[in-house]
Amino acid sequence: MLVGQPKQGIVQAFGDLEVTFQSAPLFSSTEAWFPGKTLSKSVIIKNTNNFHATMVAMKAIHTEDSKELATVVSITIGNNSIVLYGEGSSTGKKYLSQFFQEEKVVLLELKPAMTESFTISLAMDGNADNAHQGGKTQFDLNILSEDVSPFKPIKAIPTIPPIPTLKPIPTLKPLK
Repeated sequence: MLVGQPKQGIVQAFGDLEVTFQSAPLFSSTEAWFPGKTLSKSVIIKNTNNFHATMVAMKAIHTEDSKELATVVSITIGNNSIVLYGEGSSTGKKYLSQFFQEEKVVLLELKPAMTESFTISLAMDGNADNAHQGGKTQFDLNILSEDVSPFKPIKAIPTIPPIPTLKPIPTLKPLK
């Protein structure tokens, strides 16, 4: 199991976010997986913008899955003791294969200059059979942000072309 991250430097910037990964890669390919195994890692996200809140989301870029391992490894993403994605949340149980299909997983609104810690847990189903033995799944984890400031830039209002000035109409002189 491997979540691709840079080999050097665990702290990265994503827009107005500073992200600290517990390790790089987050989940190592050298980790021995077996039915029932669970592994959790933390990701700390700081909003470096002192004036605007930002919506924090995650997106997996799936790069490899052999022996359909992603169909038997579930994922949960939590913040403190609240599960935001996966079993225990409103989304219900989610497998990596489903996480890979998500456009993005919106987690929460991060206030200006605030820091939050997230826990990402992967768990291999206890009922997984030998068909998945020796399988590998790999993905890059992207952290996304979207400004939620109530002060959005005003779009330019189209100008109205000037109304042409009316020319005086010559008047007829009265008849005598």
